Amino acid sequence: MRRTEWVLDRTEATSERGMVAAKHELAAEAGAQVLEAGGNAVDAAVATAFTVGVVEPFMNGIGGGGLMLIYLADRRQTIAIDFAMAAPRAARPDMYKLLDATSPSMFGWRAVRDDANIHGPLSIAVPGTVAGLALAAERYGTMPLHELMQPAIRYARQGFPVSWHTSFEIAQDLELLNRYPSTRAIFTRDGLPWPVLTGLEQTMLVQADLARSLETIAERGPAVFYRGELGRALVEGLRGLGAILTEDDLRAYEVRVTEPLWGRYRGYRVAAAPAPSGGPTLLECLHLMDCFDLRASGHNTVETLHRLIEAFRQAFVDRFAYLADPVFADVPVAALTDPEYAREQAARIGERARPAVEPGDPERLGVSRRYARSMPNYGTGSTTHLSVVDRWGNA
Repeated sequence: MRRTEWVLDRTEATSERGMVAAKHELAAEAGAQVLEAGGNAVDAAVATAFTVGVVEPFMNGIGGGGLMLIYLADRRQTIAIDFAMAAPRAARPDMYKLLDATSPSMFGWRAVRDDANIHGPLSIAVPGTVAGLALAAERYGTMPLHELMQPAIRYARQGFPVSWHTSFEIAQDLELLNRYPSTRAIFTRDGLPWPVLTGLEQTMLVQADLARSLETIAERGPAVFYRGELGRALVEGLRGLGAILTEDDLRAYEVRVTEPLWGRYRGYRVAAAPAPSGGPTLLECLHLMDCFDLRASGHNTVETLHRLIEAFRQAFVDRFAYLADPVFADVPVAALTDPEYAREQAARIGERARPAVEPGDPERLGVSRRYARSMPNYGTGSTTHLSVVDRWGNA
């Protein structure tokens, strides 16, 4: 007698002339079509990123920010573009009433009354996505921004099929989406999650206002978002809700083009995004793992998993004790990503899990203090990732 069993599998995409990896197939296909049309990796990444902002509205969008690492094969050069969000200049700590509890956000900070730092008018930062993607296309791409934005515009205007995952994400945030009339109107059907199927037809999620905004940016460039009528409308609408974002905040926004962080792992040089990001944490993880012979301890063995877990615990404890924006705070990035520091911390990892993992000593890391300790809470998340490589070796 045999019992049926679930077999979970998927086919593997392969290519010899470029590849796009994204968390939504429509976004990846938009980038792949750019590669097929002769665009380079940056062109494809920009097209994919704008499209992702439409088909993954719960993860990111033109109201957010990001980071991009670019490898230019002909120059053998790696560049980091930082277009993270920035706080409005009127932001002050006393705008938020702290509570004696832990925040439900992934960062595990002190909770704030009404979660005012997470959603609502006082959570709005200066967005960087439009400026960052436009700069990447202009400086390192080969195709016009207008052309790269067409897939995103099309999916926003005509809609895209609601998948089970899209409906699930809407259901998770249903109470929050229903709190604001604009999000209720777009992302719910009379206050309920959009169904995957209506009868035998796929439900389409249409974002007409977003399509018009994207069209305006495509036709007139990022200046209309930061110094023109689109930015003015954005500020007026948000300030009507109580936000502190101003047109001066938008005009003053600047993308940072800089060197990546560098580390080493098993003989390879590894480029990572600079702080404030996961880059320093990634390099600290790799440097800690490099202190152990994981090949000898074996794949997925108790010994290997124990060492990985303890390495990741150390890196994330350090992250949540020390990392902030280096423009505004003293951040020991060089010390945290120093292989010697990793060797010192790896020596503390024994055969058993530590009851508690402490962040590195401030004096050892060369800073005067560490920030109020917080621990991550991975109940929620709102980010995405994509990777592109083209036929010429750009990535």
